[in-house]
Amino acid sequence: MSNIDTFLNEMWKNYISYTPSAEKISKLFDEEVVNDHIAFRTLDLEQCNIFKQADYLQQFGYKVSGDYHFEQKKLNAIHLENTDEKLPKIFLSELILEEFSSELKEFFVNLLIKGTKEELLEQSSIMADKIKVRFGSIDEIVPSCYYEFAKRYADKSGEIYQGFVTTSADKIFESTNK
Repeated sequence: MSNIDTFLNEMWKNYISYTPSAEKISKLFDEEVVNDHIAFRTLDLEQCNIFKQADYLQQFGYKVSGDYHFEQKKLNAIHLENTDEKLPKIFLSELILEEFSSELKEFFVNLLIKGTKEELLEQSSIMADKIKVRFGSIDEIVPSCYYEFAKRYADKSGEIYQGFVTTSADKIFESTNK
């Protein structure tokens, strides 16, 4: 199985775990069902915009083949096609945050990635899962552990930064607040 087949199969598995009716419907056909296109939504932030996604998908043979603007929905979009025409098109849209309140933009910026390239460290984490813990005779639901992602950059001397950024870490710690 090729990398793109593995990639698409994993996306399909993920999708049907959230949308089981899609798998049921696809099984009703008496033939192989081929997806015409797959759609993804993102934000127009440098870390995750549609062009960042398109750059990633190039390794699988996809290239940008059209661009769109949905004024009322405040979205920009592109669609990608693969060199193998049997593979589904990919439609990527991004919410134009500049057209919303500064509070909304700040919310997403704080949610997605803490730190910057200039600070030599970008970090993000998932929210901590909740677990039940017994304190004496009382059970309490408390945050457990979180999974953190970090991208480190080289400083002016070429060495990869090994420290931490306190303002970023402070935001990540909020994940385990009760």
